[in-house]
Amino acid sequence: MAGVYGEINSRDDFLRVLREASGIAQRLCQQQPKSMVTQAIVTQMATTQSWTDAGRTPSKEQRQQITVGLIAAREFETADGRLGELREKLFALNNYFEKWPTDD
Repeated sequence: MAGVYGEINSRDDFLRVLREASGIAQRLCQQQPKSMVTQAIVTQMATTQSWTDAGRTPSKEQRQQITVGLIAAREFETADGRLGELREKLFALNNYFEKWPTDD
């Protein structure tokens, strides 16, 4: 069920989508190792993971540093297939991460 943050309706959803998007981005990076776009996404996903590990709440400053939604909008605007799927996940992740709502 899609909510305010796309397929993300809770922290558990956020962590699941983060894993899924990271996996897609890592596979793309392996297929196109010279792509600075996919490298940037993989790096930001790893950073996001480290800032949210073990239930951590990222600081406001950290939440402002992640730009995967902007990258997705700029680079994958008309993409379909795996890139389209990644774009939607990145949008949801970026929006949720920026706001970092509670599960309440």
